[in-house]
Amino acid sequence: MNTRFKSKDYSGMNINGVVLLEKTDKKSRGAYLWKCKCKCGNIFYAEGYRVANGEISSCGCSRKVFRKDNLQKAREKLKDNFVDGTFIPLIKNNKIRKNNTSGCTGVYKKGNRWIAEIMIARKRIKLR
Repeated sequence: MNTRFKSKDYSGMNINGVVLLEKTDKKSRGAYLWKCKCKCGNIFYAEGYRVANGEISSCGCSRKVFRKDNLQKAREKLKDNFVDGTFIPLIKNNKIRKNNTSGCTGVYKKGNRWIAEIMIARKRIKLR
C-alpha cells in the first residue's frame, strides 16, 4: 500500500490574484515550489499550499505599499517628539534600563574608568 502524500495540482488556478503557472522540481519546507504570476505581473516562486491557504497573496508588492504607509504614519506621530534632533521622551524618562550597571542614566564603565555622556542633536557629549 502506497501511503505517500501526493501534491495537489494547482495549475492555472487564480487565487487572490496570484496565478499558479507550473510546478517546479524544487522543494522548500518539504513542499514543491510553484512558478506563480502576481497581479502586478511579477513572476515568483512559492509553495502551492501556502498560496491556496491564502498565506501568500502577492509577490511582496502589496507589503511594500503597506510598509511605506505605516512608516509615514510613524514619522508623523514621532515628529512632535523631536526637538533639534533630540528625542524628548527619552530625556524625560526616569526609568533606569535593565542593562545599566552604574545606577545612573548615561554613565557606563570603560575599562577601570566611569564615563558619563549624553546625546543631544545626534551628537555624543562627554560630561566631565
